[in-house]
Amino acid sequence: DFIEGKYKLYDLLVQLKPAPGQAEALQLKWFYNRSLFSHDSICRHQLSFVTFLQSLLEHPTEPIKTLDILPKEEKERLQGFEHGPHMPWPQEEAPQTLHGWLSATAARQGGKPAVICGGVSLTFQALERRSSQVAHLLLRQGFEPGGYVGILLEQSADILPAIYGVLKAGGAYVPLDASNPGDRLRAIARDAGISHLLTHSSVLHKSFGITASLLVLDTENLEALPGTPPEVPAGASSNAYVIYTSGSTGQPKGVVIRHESALHTLAAINRHLEVGAQSILFSVSSMVFDMSIPDYFLPATTGATLVMATPAERRDAFLLAAALERHQPTHMQATPATWRMLLLSGWQGLKGLCAIAGGEVLSKQLAAQLLACCRQLWNGYGPTETTIYATYQLVNDELLGRQPADAVPIGRPLANVQVRISDDSGRAVPVGVAGELWIAGPGVSRGYLGQPELTARAFVRDDEGRYWYRSGDLVRWLPGGEIDFLGRIDAQVKLRGYRIELGEVEAALHLLPGVRAAAAAVVPDASGESQLAAWLVMQEGADFDEKAFKNFLRKKLPPYMVPAAFVSVPELPLNSSLKVDRKKLPPPVWEQKPEAGTRTPARTATEKLLAGLWTEVLGVQNPGIDDDFFDLGGHSLSAVNLLGKIHKATGRQLPLSVLFRHSSIRELATLIEASGKAGVTGFSSLVPIRPSGNKTPLFLVHGGGLHVLFYQNMVRHLEPGQPIYALQARGLDGEAEPHDTIEDMAAHYISEIRKVQPRGPYLLAGYSLGGIVAWEMARQLLENGEQVPFLAVFDAVAKQEAGGAATNWKKKLKKTGFNLGLLLKNPIGTFEYKSQMLRNRMDNITGKLRVAYMNSKTKQVEEGYLPFGKVVYEKSMEAYHKYHLQALDIKLDLFKARELMFFVADPKFYGWNKYARKGVVVHEIDGNHLTLFNRAHGELIARIVQQRLKEVQNL
Repeated sequence: DFIEGKYKLYDLLVQLKPAPGQAEALQLKWFYNRSLFSHDSICRHQLSFVTFLQSLLEHPTEPIKTLDILPKEEKERLQGFEHGPHMPWPQEEAPQTLHGWLSATAARQGGKPAVICGGVSLTFQALERRSSQVAHLLLRQGFEPGGYVGILLEQSADILPAIYGVLKAGGAYVPLDASNPGDRLRAIARDAGISHLLTHSSVLHKSFGITASLLVLDTENLEALPGTPPEVPAGASSNAYVIYTSGSTGQPKGVVIRHESALHTLAAINRHLEVGAQSILFSVSSMVFDMSIPDYFLPATTGATLVMATPAERRDAFLLAAALERHQPTHMQATPATWRMLLLSGWQGLKGLCAIAGGEVLSKQLAAQLLACCRQLWNGYGPTETTIYATYQLVNDELLGRQPADAVPIGRPLANVQVRISDDSGRAVPVGVAGELWIAGPGVSRGYLGQPELTARAFVRDDEGRYWYRSGDLVRWLPGGEIDFLGRIDAQVKLRGYRIELGEVEAALHLLPGVRAAAAAVVPDASGESQLAAWLVMQEGADFDEKAFKNFLRKKLPPYMVPAAFVSVPELPLNSSLKVDRKKLPPPVWEQKPEAGTRTPARTATEKLLAGLWTEVLGVQNPGIDDDFFDLGGHSLSAVNLLGKIHKATGRQLPLSVLFRHSSIRELATLIEASGKAGVTGFSSLVPIRPSGNKTPLFLVHGGGLHVLFYQNMVRHLEPGQPIYALQARGLDGEAEPHDTIEDMAAHYISEIRKVQPRGPYLLAGYSLGGIVAWEMARQLLENGEQVPFLAVFDAVAKQEAGGAATNWKKKLKKTGFNLGLLLKNPIGTFEYKSQMLRNRMDNITGKLRVAYMNSKTKQVEEGYLPFGKVVYEKSMEAYHKYHLQALDIKLDLFKARELMFFVADPKFYGWNKYARKGVVVHEIDGNHLTLFNRAHGELIARIVQQRLKEVQNL
């Protein structure tokens, strides 16, 4: 026991002295703090210490670290902990491949829904037929079984036919994330040696530079191909997929997983989850994240239905909560970050839901919240190298009550999985002592694709032929046999479920111009959320430009690996081993404070409420009403948190996108107060982005996508006193008849803008198709005696010819000749043009247009896919083809993307110099037609627009 007196300052004291009456015996007395140690743990330590002393006496010349410290009883106890329960494997008479299970389930219950995403649903029979057709397509295009096929698709129900199609063709699929920069996609495709790439026209532009046979699934006539699986040899030992993870060498590394590994892990976890034919699985995981494997393949092995979250639902916790309420799933696995966002959005849970957390540490606090609103909660752990999961833990109140740490244990090994916790010499460690987790079993990969040296370091084969994966995770045994996760023994980190090798981030940081040395680490931001940060030592005279650094890294790294903050330091702190001491790196300054005395404090009740909520969410004391939410460190998670708190405090449910247009307390308070007034108006083409200000308003016309939310990255950087309105297409509410002429569009929009600005001068701008509409608006305004001193078009080409059969075939002939010549000089440029034209055409056919719509409750514009988007788009294209462009006495500002993705006869002026009689001012912006308004370029466009507005308003 812990004693008073001279030992009271010690938490643990071991006293050795001669045993009374025994000349050659020692007596050990243990004094310990009972608030820190239990009686059982002290007894175990005592036995280990005695074993160590005995080993020391028996082997006095051996190095101390090699001496045995585990008593026989402890070794037997650990052996019981190390082995998961036995499960017969392989399963007799069961399919030995993932696609074999699909065929068996389709034959048994073909009419049952297999996958649902948005408005698309596929039965098992349809999935079986469609995937077989994809397999035949691959084989007819020369694919050889045993090879690798890249899959580059957005989140949709089409993912499963592509995946199963590759497997049926005898290949392994390599998922590619369309949100990653092109350099990374090309590096992965090159490293994997993919021979074919399955994609859609909507993401075709991301495939530029990838050397592989391209198959655009939404343009192929798959129905002409057989709907039965081809006879291709594939078995349990065949490779099924390759998932790329972050690499410490600076390059991603591919983990190869076999069919038998995936099937074993699915069977092992389903002993706990009990997914069956009546189950509904809800998936929020990306295809490139290994948590997608149970989502995609458990339905085939059990007959369950998979519901895939749409891209919008994955981004917006409020939409995700609504989708869960709508579909009522029985099972859902997600990272703790996703579960936390859901709860912050006000989600009340589902009593019939089995929740599975994985990918990062699960806190006891979050676990308790999930337990209170779900049927069951599991915590799963496993590196990609061991096929998703290696251990599982059922979480209940009893576990949380006896768990001393703040995090939930990662559990015990799954069926047929063997683990051990070893010190740096490879010896087993006692209960409670930290060590590295080693994992063996059917789920362990055979290594990294094309990297034998790296494989040899991470995968160790023992004398019995078992492969052990050295996880690099620091863990310990708990007295009950559960494993407690403590961290990493290297520079690998987990952030929102993604595994990040800091070495890969640092390799990219060293490529930044002017950087002499760099380090990266994960640290808490002002709100306590983990963020990736970078510390840079600059060369003498080099500029420290955080925005330029981020823009550069976005072209090299996936979004989750781009640091959120950069810190300039004179030197990097080093430890005694001359390695970077990350604990001594100075913390980033997350809050960008305005100069003292410049903040305007909250005045109204709503502003004071919001100010208090900002302090809770961002950790910012006394925020000013004009401080920008994102400049103070706000991000998607904190945005969900804020809007959830606003909903609880005011009863008003605001869409997540509202913060992009109303990102200050003043703007948000004005919106909340306005939304609480009586007399809510219906749908309007005029969207007030920033209605207040003392300058002439700027009116922005929608693009070919018919919505206006893409302008958010530009309007945030325009001066506060600049009023801004946007114009969205009529008919997006599904009620009003869409316009079928550009003239009618322009007249309607003019009537809308006159409601807020009855007389000129008018300032107009439009993107793509909106550039043509803005031009016609200017024509009608000038014709009525109004002034239009500013007219800008963003990547819009002048329509130089009207319709007509003769004109069309001559134009097509001219373009064909041009493209043949271009193909010889610039094959990638030609490919880019054709892919863009194909994308536009397929959008028209499918109607899968991202549009803006007015929420019936909040009356706010939100993003989404609407069934009537296709009708509005078709009417807009009809209007475009009928329109005749007329010359005007006007000066035009043309904003061009440097990366030309489409054919244009006049690449210098896009044909506008023939119509703008007062000249064309050209502004070149980095990016292409699709990325012109992304975060990297929006600020530059805003600066140029603002300067031009000042010039015309000072005339």
